[in-house]
Parts: sequence; C-alpha cells; structure tokens
Amino acid sequence: MAHSPLNNPLLWLGFVAFMLLATVVDLGLGRRQKAMTARAALTWCAVWIALALAFNVGIYFHPDFGRDKAEEFFAGYLLEKSLSVDNLFVFVLVFAYFRTPLRLQHIALVWGILGAMFLRAVMILSGAALIARFEPIMAIFGGFLLFSGIKLLFQDEDDDVSQSRLVRFLQARLPLIDDYRGERFFVREGGRRCATRLFLVLLVIEGSDVVFAVDSVPAIFGVTRDPFIVFTSNMFAILGLRALYFAIAGAIQKLSYLKYGLSLILAFIGCKMLAPFLPPFLHSMGLETGLAPEDLHLSTLTSLGIICGVLGATAVLSLAAPPRGTGASQEGSPLPDARDAIEAASPEEGS
Repeated sequence: MAHSPLNNPLLWLGFVAFMLLATVVDLGLGRRQKAMTARAALTWCAVWIALALAFNVGIYFHPDFGRDKAEEFFAGYLLEKSLSVDNLFVFVLVFAYFRTPLRLQHIALVWGILGAMFLRAVMILSGAALIARFEPIMAIFGGFLLFSGIKLLFQDEDDDVSQSRLVRFLQARLPLIDDYRGERFFVREGGRRCATRLFLVLLVIEGSDVVFAVDSVPAIFGVTRDPFIVFTSNMFAILGLRALYFAIAGAIQKLSYLKYGLSLILAFIGCKMLAPFLPPFLHSMGLETGLAPEDLHLSTLTSLGIICGVLGATAVLSLAAPPRGTGASQEGSPLPDARDAIEAASPEEGS
C-alpha cells in the first residue's frame, strides 16, 4: 500500500531544489525578455503543465505512492490551477489601476510568486501539523469552505481597486513616491528612503494571494491529507502562474461564469469534508441514521470527476454566452478591457 514520504527528506529536498531551479530559470528568462509574447506565454504554460504531468506519472510509478496518490496529485493540481485563474483576474485589475508597464508586470509577478510559494509552504506544513494533532479541524475547514463557496456565489464583483482596504492602508502608512523608477522597489527622495509604486503593486499582489490562500489551502486538504502531495501540487500550480497570466489575461473577462464554477467546487469540497462528521453529530443529537462516516466518503476519482465536470461546464457556458457586464455597466470601471492591463506600458517607466 502506498504511504506518505513525510519522513523521507531526500524527496522533499529534491523537490525544493527543482522548484528553486525552475524559479531561477523563469526569472532569468524574464530578464532577457522585455515582454512575454502570447505565443511565448502559451509555450511556457505548456512546458510547466508538461512538467507537472510528468511528475504525476512519476508519482504513479513510484513505489512509495502509486495510483491513489497520483489521482490525489492530479485532483489537487487541477483544483489549485482553477482557483489561481480567479487570482489572475485580481492581478489584471491591480496592473490596470496602477498602470504598471508591461516590463514591470513581469518583475512584480516573479517576486509575488516567490512570496506566494513561501506563504503556501508555511500554511501547508502548519495545516498538516494541525490536522495531525486535531482531527476535528477538518470540520472547521469544511464549514469555512462551504461558507466561502456560498459567499462567492452571491457577492457582487468589485472592480474598483482604489476602494480596497489594503490599498488604502498601504498608501496611508508607507512613504511612497507616486511613480515607477525602473525595477527598483526603493529610492531615496528628499533625504529619506521611499517605496516606489512597483513596491506598492507587489504588496497588493501578495495581499491578494493571502486572501486566496485562505480558501485554496483548506480546499486541497479536502482532496488529500498527504503533506507531500498537497505541497507539490500547490507548487506546480503556482510555478506556471506568470506564464498563465500573460497567456490568458487579455481574454480573462470572457470567463464570465468562472466564479459560479469555483463557488460550486468550494461548496462541494466543504460538504465532502463535513460529511464524515455528520453521523457522529446526529448520533450525539439522539438521531440514528445507520450510516458510518466511511459510508459518506467520496473517492478521489469521484471528486476529480466532479471538479472536471464543473470546470468543463463553466468553460462551455463562458464561451457560449456573451461577456457579462458589457456596455453601460462598465462605464467608470478601471478595467474596460482586460487587455489594457497587459498593454499598459507607460513612457514614464524610468522617470
């Protein structure tokens, strides 16, 4: 039977070394290119996805893993990738609002993704340790995901970045200069050290990832509790995020039904995590159902099928229907066309 390699440091160190190498390659490519074209972005998306699938095949044939773990990895990777697309929409809004030049969008994304990797690693390892010590935390995670799914389904879309509490807080607290100074995050201005607009953009991107991580990390524990599978699927999903942004950001507003699909997926995983706790809870209330917790367990393959089905339906509906929010409803929006964020190069970039 397959088991977790939690106590095998070589697997962990090997994977971390691979991620560092891949990140260095990604950073080096970005420094040689002034801007990533759509064709190059699609090529690199294919490369990162191919690497993730190759890793998945390796899990399938590895003696410590096998088919079950391979299914868990693929389900986790698909889940995280789909949630990351929603995060990209926030990136588009941020870059459009701050009129971030194309060249600097890459810098903000690279450092933002590095920060996201560190944050996810901390949250995943902390979550795994917490689950190992306190099993009922899964019910809390499940309830939170169910609530998040329902909230996402009914919440209004807010495209005004200027009204973000994080943006207003940072603008009020940080010594800022209101322009870009090349790739620099800090400059000396008037005898004091000030943050550039690029640093503000980076902090806003990191802040948005914290918000998304609060949903995505508990969600993947609803697919698998194996820390290595959770960690690796998360990292692979994040790794190709920069290329994915440049590949689809120009058309992301066409994914008009994405939030409904994601809300259903979050609610489904929340219910899946809550289900095993239902029979004991009903028993404590004096209600006998004749069900055992394992009777309500859904296999990883079933969960994977549901996730794929919801995402597929979301994609078909989005492609078949005209984009929502067109016409007068978009007046005054900082994002009249998502492609504007990609082409927001400013002649004052180096001023």
